[in-house]
Amino acid sequence: MKINKLDNNNNQQKRAFFNFISKLDNHGYTSFPKDYNVFKKLIDNTKPEIFIIYDKESIINYFYIVDENLINRTIIQTYDTNHLFSFEEIKKNLDFSNSIEIGVRDSENNKPKSKIKFNVSNTYNFMELKKENLVDVKNNFNKNNYQKKLFDIKSDLENLTNIQNECFENHHGYQKNNPDEIKKELDLLNSDNESYYILGIIDKNQKWVGYSWSNYNLNSKAAKLSMCGSVKNHRNNGVATEAIKSSINHLFKIGCEKIQLEVDHKNNSAKKIYLEMGFEIYDNLRWYEII
Repeated sequence: MKINKLDNNNNQQKRAFFNFISKLDNHGYTSFPKDYNVFKKLIDNTKPEIFIIYDKESIINYFYIVDENLINRTIIQTYDTNHLFSFEEIKKNLDFSNSIEIGVRDSENNKPKSKIKFNVSNTYNFMELKKENLVDVKNNFNKNNYQKKLFDIKSDLENLTNIQNECFENHHGYQKNNPDEIKKELDLLNSDNESYYILGIIDKNQKWVGYSWSNYNLNSKAAKLSMCGSVKNHRNNGVATEAIKSSINHLFKIGCEKIQLEVDHKNNSAKKIYLEMGFEIYDNLRWYEII
C-alpha cells in the first residue's frame, strides 16, 4: 500500500478520488455530494487535508481531515478506520492538541479495532419517516402568540444564524456559524440539485424564537430535516414541534416520499416528538475519540 496527499490543483487525481467515494455506501458522519462540481465546492468550503490510500494503482481507502480549531476538535472521515495510524503522513497532519474524533455508523463493516484506543464520545440516531407513516401530533402551539415566516435570504440570514447558534451552542461538535458560512452552505445546496425550505417562528416582537431547516431533492424524492429547535425562553410551548410539523407537511405536499434526520440519542424530548410523528431509527452514528 502507498499513500498520497490529494493535490487540489490536480483535477485528474481529484476526479479519481471522487469516482472512488461516489461508489461507496454511505458511511462516516457525512454523505458526499453525488455531483463532481458540488464535491469540488465542498472541498473549497471546508479546506480539508485529504489522503488517498492505494493498493498498487487502485484506491482502496481515504482520510478526510478537518480541523475545527474554534472548538479544539479535529474530525476524520474514512472508509476503513484500521488504516488510521499505518502511515506517518497522517500522524504528522493531526493536531493532537485537539480532540481527534471519527464518526462510524453501526451499518459499517469496518469498525475501529483494539490496536487504537477509542472511546465513544457521543452517539446520534439516524431516523426516517415515510409519507404513509406520518402521524398528526397534537401540541400546545398558540397561534395568537406566534407567526410563521418563510426564510428570506435577503432579510433573514442574520436571524437564521443567530437562532441556530443559540439552539445548538451546547451540542456535541457544534461550531458557531456566521452569516457568510450559512450563505455558503445554502449556495452549496442549490448547486447540488437540492432546494431548502426554512421556516421561522417569530414572536410578537418579530424575534425568531423557533425554526426548521430542511433540504429536499425532488429527483430522488427524499428530504432531510437538517436543523430545528426553539430558544430557551420559548420551549415547551410547541414552537419547535409546529415548525417541524409545518415543514414535514410541506415536503410531503411537494412530492417527497421520505424524510431523514439525525438526532443526539440523549435528546429524549426531540426523539419523543419524532417517534410520535412516525419516524423510525434505521442506523446510529457513533463518535469515537482517540485516547
